[in-house]
Amino acid sequence: MLVSTGERGSEGGREMGRKLKDCDYAIIFADMDQDLDSFMKGFRNEGRTRIIGCSSYGTLCSEENGATVAYGMDSKDLLMGLSSAKIGRNPGKSGVSLAERAVVDIGKNEEKLSRIFARYSAMVSNMPEKIAVTKPYYHMLLFTDPFQNCDEAIIRGIHTKIQRLSPMFGGSAYGRDGDCTLFYDRRVVKNGAAMALIATTKSVGYACENGLMLRSRNPYIVTSAKDRIVYEINEERAIDVYSDITGINPEELIEDRWLINHTAVEYPFAVFDNEGRAWMKAPFTANEDGSITFMTRMAVGNILFAARSTQSSIVKSAENAVSEALRRVEDPEVILIFDCQERKVFLKQNIRREKDAIKRASKDIPFVGFYTMGEHLSTANVPMDHLNGTIVVVALGKN
Repeated sequence: MLVSTGERGSEGGREMGRKLKDCDYAIIFADMDQDLDSFMKGFRNEGRTRIIGCSSYGTLCSEENGATVAYGMDSKDLLMGLSSAKIGRNPGKSGVSLAERAVVDIGKNEEKLSRIFARYSAMVSNMPEKIAVTKPYYHMLLFTDPFQNCDEAIIRGIHTKIQRLSPMFGGSAYGRDGDCTLFYDRRVVKNGAAMALIATTKSVGYACENGLMLRSRNPYIVTSAKDRIVYEINEERAIDVYSDITGINPEELIEDRWLINHTAVEYPFAVFDNEGRAWMKAPFTANEDGSITFMTRMAVGNILFAARSTQSSIVKSAENAVSEALRRVEDPEVILIFDCQERKVFLKQNIRREKDAIKRASKDIPFVGFYTMGEHLSTANVPMDHLNGTIVVVALGKN
């Protein structure tokens, strides 16, 4: 069930609660101007639906976009184990805690869990570590606070408890002045992460695209870096190298600071995986010391290539991602979209072109999603975990 509301605060929460009252679970996305504390108070007064979701840079919906959009589901062929965790000094441990709590929560439905899987497999267990070895019946939906700068560490912690054969998808939230809010089981979470461990017999198709075009095969080597900050590339100041690529004076780049709002998508870097696929590494900010902060973790020895995106390549990548996700499922019922806010900023007034492309590719199948501050995707075919500058599409089909 796809629902939306244009109301804000507690009235918006009550309206959403009424619309979802017959659903067991819902995935909810709210825009950055929604008063989420009041919204959740109103929502709690109207029903029992368990939810997962976050605040965002903007919502996406096949109907008219609202202040808050959601997709509601029943538990006939799908169960969710929900968890949340605050991010402390060791975000890896927070990831471990997320996984452990989600396994415990979904295990409370052991009888229904066994009944779902018994119809399809002789091996019945409520432990995802065991199920994942044979068939990927388990999926993980993750929402993080990007301003904690530890998405990769959280994901690594989760994977110590739940094997990579269980696909993961999701995105990083957004909030004004860094005030990101996550939804977890009819509560709000700040400075943390929220996760749903999903057990289902439904078919699920994954796809992601970025619209990158390689400008040169000449490599750039990261020679000094820490976490997401790159100090030197080819033993030169990172900003000087990026200045050569963009043709913009380095002092001007530093003064503008927010590369994410200007050059990051048009002139990103690219990295290649072992199968030759290019992934975007977009600069986030230019720093006074000439270093560059990126949206994802960087390391000494990373090999970068100068890349380029255009508005047309961004729009086409959205259409391709939706088509590919739908190709992987039979009888699709909904499409979930996690679209990087960098792409929205780059498209500017032409953002409607991307939504029109998504509508063409979706072929009247409802879709719902949000503009992220980073995307999560980990499948057997995707070696990356935390992405940026991409559109991640998840198609959910019937049994």
